[in-house]
Amino acid sequence: MGKCAVFIDAGYLEKVRELIYEGAAIDYRKLIDTCAEEHELLKAFYYNCKPVIRKGSEAEDRGKIARFESFLGHLKAIPKLEIRLGRLVYVGDKPDGTPAYRQQQVDTLLACDLLSLLFTRQITHTMLITGDGDFVPLVKEAKKAGISVTLWYAEDKGLRPYKYLKKICDERRVFAPEVVANTTLKLNSRSTP
Repeated sequence: MGKCAVFIDAGYLEKVRELIYEGAAIDYRKLIDTCAEEHELLKAFYYNCKPVIRKGSEAEDRGKIARFESFLGHLKAIPKLEIRLGRLVYVGDKPDGTPAYRQQQVDTLLACDLLSLLFTRQITHTMLITGDGDFVPLVKEAKKAGISVTLWYAEDKGLRPYKYLKKICDERRVFAPEVVANTTLKLNSRSTP
């Protein structure tokens, strides 16, 4: 047992929520407690991007932004949870003509937070909710610093984590139905962005 930090890649978790659990609303306080396991929670971090206003969809997008900001207000009430927001950047149009966006700064924000905790030796364990292979170098640095890394991920529907990320983590936890059952409040896709 020791101190831990939980890092939530909201883009990944949102895909898990939508594709596997049919949009079930997640109680983030319970999710964080579940991921922390028997360790004392130092902090949890939530990484995402604020929705953008697209030309021609202004009214709809303003509604999405209002729901997102309301959701962030809910998250801000959770003790020890820090919210980090990157931004969405337009990268061109999809084949159907709709605009395509890519997250920017989210991975860097997560890396900076984890490295800060490593340098100050505030944690002994880190819990990552992601599938992103870009975090392989970060996990390697955490392990070199003596930090145990547990990866939380989904095993099906195209959400499997990058193979090497899964391999190098000290422990792996699959989002099983009972884990989500412990964190789900209700089926209502409007509760989370």
